[in-house]
Amino acid sequence: MDLLVWDRKNNLEDSNFNEGYKIYPFRLNAPLDNCLVAFYLPFWWMYVFYFLLMKKSDIVHLSDMDTLIPGIFIKCFKRVKIVYTIFDFYADNFGAINFQPLSYLLCKIVESTEIFFFIFCDLLTIVDESRLAEVRGAKINNVIYLYNS
Repeated sequence: MDLLVWDRKNNLEDSNFNEGYKIYPFRLNAPLDNCLVAFYLPFWWMYVFYFLLMKKSDIVHLSDMDTLIPGIFIKCFKRVKIVYTIFDFYADNFGAINFQPLSYLLCKIVESTEIFFFIFCDLLTIVDESRLAEVRGAKINNVIYLYNS
């Protein structure tokens, strides 16, 4: 099993995480919890797509919207199953922008995009029942709860 990680602080090593797990860090310094990360996302998405294209797998586990878009392309291209985990609803990250109309517009675009892509996911995992309200109206095939603990 392989784990691809966006190493935004350049502090991870290529290593065996556990027996059977291999960590592959993508080293690109990028801000955390800041809307400026949008300028770095296309580089990350290209790398994720290439990484998944080269790996043989039947199931791909994606975490948050950072990996959703290239994962959906891989699903269509390689016919793999997609498990998608939402730790934090991505649109909520744009609430910290000071210019309110821009913040609202970005939230709605990101929210609509993420909810649309749910139809391609074979399984959605969320951290608790309250998160289901954030994605109401989405077409979800299967959902399970994996509690943060």
